[in-house]
Amino acid sequence: MARQRLSVDHRRELLLRTGLQVLGAHEGNPPVGEIARAAGVSKGLLYHYFPDKEDFLVEVVREAAKEITAATATTPTSSVPEQIAQAVDGFLDYAQAHSAGIRVIFGHKYRSPQVLQVVREQRAARVDRVVEQVAGARPGCADVIRASAALRTSLDGALSFMETATLRWLEDGVLTRPAMRTLLMGALGSALALAAQIDPELRLDLTEPGAPEPQPDESAQTPAQNDKS
Repeated sequence: MARQRLSVDHRRELLLRTGLQVLGAHEGNPPVGEIARAAGVSKGLLYHYFPDKEDFLVEVVREAAKEITAATATTPTSSVPEQIAQAVDGFLDYAQAHSAGIRVIFGHKYRSPQVLQVVREQRAARVDRVVEQVAGARPGCADVIRASAALRTSLDGALSFMETATLRWLEDGVLTRPAMRTLLMGALGSALALAAQIDPELRLDLTEPGAPEPQPDESAQTPAQNDKS
Protein backbone atom coordinates (compact mmCIF):
# COMPACT_ATOMS: atom_id res chain seq x y z
CA MET A 1 0.00 0.00 0.00
CA ALA A 2 1.39 3.39 -1.01
CA ARG A 3 1.86 5.75 1.89
CA GLN A 4 -0.69 8.56 2.00
CA ARG A 5 -1.17 11.74 3.97
CA LEU A 6 -4.20 11.13 6.14
CA SER A 7 -5.83 12.88 9.06
CA VAL A 8 -5.13 11.52 12.54
CA ASP A 9 -8.56 9.89 12.77
CA HIS A 10 -8.34 8.38 9.29
CA ARG A 11 -4.84 7.05 9.90
CA ARG A 12 -5.90 5.51 13.18
CA GLU A 13 -8.95 3.94 11.53
CA LEU A 14 -6.73 2.55 8.76
CA LEU A 15 -4.37 1.00 11.29
CA LEU A 16 -7.21 -0.63 13.21
CA ARG A 17 -8.82 -1.91 10.02
CA THR A 18 -5.54 -3.33 8.77
CA GLY A 19 -4.78 -4.82 12.17
CA LEU A 20 -8.17 -6.54 12.14
CA GLN A 21 -7.47 -8.14 8.77
CA VAL A 22 -3.90 -9.18 9.60
CA LEU A 23 -4.78 -10.58 13.02
CA GLY A 24 -7.82 -12.41 11.64
CA ALA A 25 -5.76 -14.11 8.93
CA HIS A 26 -2.67 -14.86 11.04
CA GLU A 27 -2.25 -18.18 12.81
CA GLY A 28 -0.21 -16.72 15.64
CA ASN A 29 0.55 -13.29 17.00
CA PRO A 30 2.01 -11.29 14.07
CA PRO A 31 4.84 -8.84 14.73
CA VAL A 32 4.04 -5.15 14.74
CA GLY A 33 6.26 -4.67 11.70
CA GLU A 34 4.02 -6.93 9.61
CA ILE A 35 0.94 -4.95 10.58
CA ALA A 36 2.68 -1.65 9.92
CA ARG A 37 3.83 -2.81 6.47
CA ALA A 38 0.31 -3.92 5.57
CA ALA A 39 -0.97 -0.47 6.54
CA GLY A 40 1.79 1.27 4.63
CA VAL A 41 3.38 2.93 7.66
CA SER A 42 6.47 2.54 9.78
CA LYS A 43 6.52 0.83 13.17
CA GLY A 44 7.39 4.17 14.68
CA LEU A 45 4.26 5.76 13.28
CA LEU A 46 2.10 2.90 14.56
CA TYR A 47 3.56 3.42 18.02
CA HIS A 48 2.81 7.12 17.65
CA TYR A 49 -0.90 6.25 17.63
CA PHE A 50 -0.77 3.37 20.11
CA PRO A 51 1.56 3.28 23.15
CA ASP A 52 2.44 -0.40 22.73
CA LYS A 53 1.38 -3.57 20.98
CA GLU A 54 -0.99 -4.61 23.77
CA ASP A 55 -2.83 -1.31 23.52
CA PHE A 56 -3.10 -1.79 19.76
CA LEU A 57 -4.49 -5.33 20.12
CA VAL A 58 -7.06 -4.14 22.67
CA GLU A 59 -8.21 -1.37 20.33
CA VAL A 60 -8.46 -3.79 17.38
CA VAL A 61 -10.66 -6.12 19.44
CA ARG A 62 -12.71 -3.14 20.63
CA GLU A 63 -13.23 -2.08 17.00
CA ALA A 64 -14.47 -5.57 16.09
CA ALA A 65 -16.82 -5.48 19.10
CA LYS A 66 -18.28 -2.17 17.93
CA GLU A 67 -18.87 -3.58 14.46
CA ILE A 68 -20.64 -6.66 15.82
CA THR A 69 -22.81 -4.51 18.09
CA ALA A 70 -23.83 -2.38 15.12
CA ALA A 71 -24.45 -5.41 12.90
CA THR A 72 -26.80 -6.99 15.44
CA ALA A 73 -28.92 -3.89 16.05
CA THR A 74 -32.67 -4.52 15.90
CA THR A 75 -35.95 -2.65 15.40
CA PRO A 76 -37.32 -1.75 18.87
CA THR A 77 -40.96 -1.96 17.74
CA SER A 78 -40.62 -5.61 16.68
CA SER A 79 -41.60 -8.55 18.86
CA VAL A 80 -38.92 -10.33 20.89
CA PRO A 81 -38.67 -13.31 18.48
CA GLU A 82 -38.48 -10.91 15.55
CA GLN A 83 -35.71 -8.93 17.21
CA ILE A 84 -33.81 -12.15 17.96
CA ALA A 85 -34.17 -13.13 14.29
CA GLN A 86 -32.90 -9.72 13.19
CA ALA A 87 -29.89 -9.98 15.51
CA VAL A 88 -29.05 -13.52 14.34
CA ASP A 89 -29.32 -12.51 10.68
CA GLY A 90 -27.14 -9.46 11.32
CA PHE A 91 -24.56 -11.58 13.13
CA LEU A 92 -24.43 -14.12 10.30
CA ASP A 93 -24.23 -11.34 7.70
CA TYR A 94 -21.28 -9.85 9.56
CA ALA A 95 -19.61 -13.25 9.95
CA GLN A 96 -19.84 -13.95 6.23
CA ALA A 97 -18.71 -10.48 5.15
CA HIS A 98 -16.06 -9.87 7.83
CA SER A 99 -14.82 -13.21 9.12
CA ALA A 100 -11.61 -11.57 10.35
CA GLY A 101 -13.59 -9.62 12.94
CA ILE A 102 -15.22 -12.82 14.24
CA ARG A 103 -11.90 -14.64 14.39
CA VAL A 104 -10.16 -11.81 16.22
CA ILE A 105 -12.75 -11.25 18.94
CA PHE A 106 -13.92 -14.83 19.45
CA GLY A 107 -10.93 -16.88 18.24
CA HIS A 108 -9.13 -16.91 21.61
CA LYS A 109 -5.79 -15.95 20.06
CA TYR A 110 -5.03 -12.93 22.20
CA ARG A 111 -6.23 -13.68 25.69
CA SER A 112 -4.55 -10.95 27.72
CA PRO A 113 -6.58 -9.64 30.69
CA GLN A 114 -7.25 -6.40 28.78
CA VAL A 115 -8.53 -8.22 25.68
CA LEU A 116 -10.65 -10.56 27.77
CA GLN A 117 -12.20 -7.54 29.45
CA VAL A 118 -13.26 -6.11 26.08
CA VAL A 119 -14.75 -9.47 25.06
CA ARG A 120 -16.64 -9.71 28.35
CA GLU A 121 -17.94 -6.17 28.00
CA GLN A 122 -19.11 -6.87 24.45
CA ARG A 123 -21.03 -9.98 25.46
CA ALA A 124 -22.49 -8.27 28.54
CA ALA A 125 -23.76 -5.46 26.32
CA ARG A 126 -25.46 -8.00 24.04
CA VAL A 127 -27.01 -9.73 27.05
CA ASP A 128 -28.26 -6.38 28.32
CA ARG A 129 -29.80 -5.63 24.95
CA VAL A 130 -31.78 -8.89 24.86
CA VAL A 131 -32.88 -8.39 28.47
CA GLU A 132 -34.14 -4.92 27.57
CA GLN A 133 -35.96 -6.33 24.55
CA VAL A 134 -37.73 -8.86 26.77
CA ALA A 135 -38.44 -6.23 29.44
CA GLY A 136 -39.87 -3.89 26.81
CA ALA A 137 -42.26 -6.60 25.66
CA ARG A 138 -43.46 -7.20 29.25
CA PRO A 139 -43.57 -3.75 30.89
CA GLY A 140 -45.53 -5.06 33.85
CA CYS A 141 -42.67 -7.46 34.68
CA ALA A 142 -39.78 -5.26 33.54
CA ASP A 143 -38.10 -5.01 36.95
CA VAL A 144 -38.34 -8.77 37.53
CA ILE A 145 -36.93 -9.46 34.07
CA ARG A 146 -33.99 -7.11 34.51
CA ALA A 147 -33.15 -8.64 37.90
CA SER A 148 -33.38 -12.28 36.75
CA ALA A 149 -30.06 -14.08 37.21
CA ALA A 150 -31.51 -17.10 35.37
CA LEU A 151 -32.22 -14.99 32.29
CA ARG A 152 -28.82 -13.32 32.21
CA THR A 153 -26.94 -16.57 32.85
CA SER A 154 -28.84 -18.49 30.17
CA LEU A 155 -28.36 -15.70 27.64
CA ASP A 156 -24.64 -15.47 28.41
CA GLY A 157 -24.32 -19.20 27.75
CA ALA A 158 -26.36 -18.98 24.53
CA LEU A 159 -24.19 -16.15 23.21
CA SER A 160 -21.05 -18.11 24.05
CA PHE A 161 -22.45 -21.05 22.07
CA MET A 162 -23.36 -18.68 19.24
CA GLU A 163 -19.80 -17.36 19.05
CA THR A 164 -18.15 -20.80 19.14
CA ALA A 165 -20.58 -22.32 16.62
CA THR A 166 -20.05 -19.44 14.21
CA LEU A 167 -16.28 -19.82 14.44
CA ARG A 168 -16.65 -23.50 13.60
CA TRP A 169 -18.94 -22.60 10.70
CA LEU A 170 -16.38 -20.18 9.29
CA GLU A 171 -13.62 -22.78 9.60
CA ASP A 172 -15.28 -25.80 7.98
CA GLY A 173 -18.11 -24.24 5.94
CA VAL A 174 -20.15 -27.46 6.10
CA LEU A 175 -23.49 -26.16 7.38
CA THR A 176 -25.56 -23.93 5.13
CA ARG A 177 -26.73 -20.47 6.15
CA PRO A 178 -30.32 -21.69 6.91
CA ALA A 179 -28.94 -24.46 9.11
CA MET A 180 -26.79 -22.02 11.08
CA ARG A 181 -29.72 -19.64 11.44
CA THR A 182 -31.87 -22.44 12.83
CA LEU A 183 -29.09 -23.47 15.22
CA LEU A 184 -28.53 -19.97 16.60
CA MET A 185 -32.22 -19.10 16.79
CA GLY A 186 -32.81 -22.35 18.65
CA ALA A 187 -30.01 -21.62 21.13
CA LEU A 188 -31.37 -18.18 21.99
CA GLY A 189 -34.97 -19.32 22.08
CA SER A 190 -34.07 -22.25 24.34
CA ALA A 191 -32.13 -19.90 26.63
CA LEU A 192 -35.23 -17.76 27.12
CA ALA A 193 -37.48 -20.76 27.61
CA LEU A 194 -35.16 -22.40 30.14
CA ALA A 195 -34.80 -19.16 32.07
CA ALA A 196 -38.58 -18.97 32.33
CA GLN A 197 -38.68 -22.54 33.70
CA ILE A 198 -36.11 -21.71 36.37
CA ASP A 199 -37.64 -18.32 37.15
CA PRO A 200 -41.43 -18.55 36.57
CA GLU A 201 -41.87 -14.89 37.50
CA LEU A 202 -40.45 -14.01 34.11
CA ARG A 203 -43.69 -15.18 32.44
CA LEU A 204 -42.13 -14.96 28.99
CA ASP A 205 -44.33 -15.26 25.90
CA LEU A 206 -42.31 -16.78 23.10
CA THR A 207 -45.20 -17.77 20.85
CA GLU A 208 -45.04 -14.77 18.54
CA PRO A 209 -43.89 -15.43 14.97
CA GLY A 210 -40.28 -14.73 14.12
CA ALA A 211 -38.79 -13.03 11.09
CA PRO A 212 -39.19 -14.79 7.71
CA GLU A 213 -36.52 -17.18 6.51
CA PRO A 214 -33.89 -15.76 4.10
CA GLN A 215 -34.45 -16.38 0.40
CA PRO A 216 -32.90 -19.63 -0.90
CA ASP A 217 -30.65 -17.99 -3.50
CA GLU A 218 -28.62 -16.15 -0.86
CA SER A 219 -29.06 -18.29 2.23
CA ALA A 220 -27.86 -21.59 0.78
CA GLN A 221 -24.30 -20.36 0.63
CA THR A 222 -21.65 -21.55 3.04
CA PRO A 223 -19.06 -19.12 4.43
CA ALA A 224 -16.50 -20.35 1.91
CA GLN A 225 -18.83 -19.28 -0.91
CA ASN A 226 -19.59 -15.87 0.54
CA ASP A 227 -16.59 -14.69 2.57
CA LYS A 228 -15.62 -11.18 1.54
CA SER A 229 -12.96 -10.70 4.20
